[in-house]
Amino acid sequence: IIEVHKVVLTMIFPSIDISAFSDSTYDSNFRAAYKRRLADRNALDPSAVRIKAIRPGSVVVDSEVVFNDEIFQDPEAAAQIYHQSLTSTPSAATSLFQDTDDDDFKFGSPAAVLSIEHHVERVHSSPPSPPPTPPIEPSPSQDPTYPPPIEPPQDPAYPPPGHLEDEHVD
Repeated sequence: IIEVHKVVLTMIFPSIDISAFSDSTYDSNFRAAYKRRLADRNALDPSAVRIKAIRPGSVVVDSEVVFNDEIFQDPEAAAQIYHQSLTSTPSAATSLFQDTDDDDFKFGSPAAVLSIEHHVERVHSSPPSPPPTPPIEPSPSQDPTYPPPIEPPQDPAYPPPGHLEDEHVD
């Protein structure tokens, strides 16, 4: 059993109309920028951020940042630090989305963060897959061509004199 730590967030973006997400370019740009903003908070890889849902109610974004032992030596501590960085002040999480001069997030700031929680999931890890079986090379005793067939020598004196098959005995 392995533990996967997650910081789960729910944010409301009142300046976005949910219908904007029907444009696939807008949707993919929002998702990429959102993930970058949450990842940049603690120099995480954006692939650690998962958007679970984008739903109406202004626009509500449910997401999670995953901390596992494939990336972190101590996923629990990393998740706790990240959670604390988002909850240290009332505006810590919403400040991630404040406009800057070189802003890549042109979607407005969230008006509120509905929740920021640290979850732990215990997952049964499947045993690692065994390495592929290498091809079996036949041993000499399994090789149908072993021992190699004996071919008669290319000698004109063959068969040797006195060989019974060639001599007719009366």
